Amino acid sequence: MDDYSLVAALRTDSYLYLFAFTFLYYDHLLTLDEEIKFIWSRPYHSSSWLFFLNRYFSFVGNIVIFLSMFFAPSGPSSCHPWEQFQQFFHASVQIIVAILLTMRVYALYGCNRHVAVVLSGIIIFGVCATAVSLTFSKSSIATSPFPIGCHDTLNLKNAALVSVGWELVLFYDTLLFSMTLLKAYQARFQPQIKEFNKLSLFRIIVQDGSIYFGIMVLTNFTNVLTFYISGSTLLRGTLSPFASCTSVTLMSHLMLHLHKIANKGLYYESGMK
Repeated sequence: MDDYSLVAALRTDSYLYLFAFTFLYYDHLLTLDEEIKFIWSRPYHSSSWLFFLNRYFSFVGNIVIFLSMFFAPSGPSSCHPWEQFQQFFHASVQIIVAILLTMRVYALYGCNRHVAVVLSGIIIFGVCATAVSLTFSKSSIATSPFPIGCHDTLNLKNAALVSVGWELVLFYDTLLFSMTLLKAYQARFQPQIKEFNKLSLFRIIVQDGSIYFGIMVLTNFTNVLTFYISGSTLLRGTLSPFASCTSVTLMSHLMLHLHKIANKGLYYESGMK
């Protein structure tokens, strides 16, 4: 790669990271008043702490990644720990989001134990497969003309290993999306949820969940493609921060919406609370 192509790829990588970070923190500021009003100004429940975990684990972790991208000294010895942290951080974020989404689908299916066992088994398998793939993958640090900033490069073999976790996320999102649509279809024939002009928590979970899954399936699919078809080794997986920040942001919106509805005194019409 010549110097011009290298600089262009480094700038593209940095801009995409910066866009993802800006998206996450700007949305945080926009919704901070609602967070305080509907979550922290009310009695705390388990959902409050789950919201905190989803929102602030990513909030703090992305600050660390931002520092490594734009302020850490460039070089293999100083950048390898940052790159390893970044990979396992994104994996941890997706695990948290997956657990929260699983809880929503579990509630949607009337707290069916079989659903919980199957989905939990898939998550455990995904965690193990992702850990193994990240352990065996090896990234190289880009030889940068700039003295600061850590950027890694992935050949096709290692890109395929790193992409395993994102492919599993894509599969799991697609599965939960399908289950949500199936439940919405089945609900059409249930008398207690047939009245569509009356808002219910059931409908909110279905509608919000469908929007979330639709956006994330598209985002994760695009991210997975970058691991295989990117013309630059620097840009393989470059959409991972955006996919991670998007999933956290949308998950926060889903939880905030449910808290807002709960505070307005709306109930799940099928009797589940």
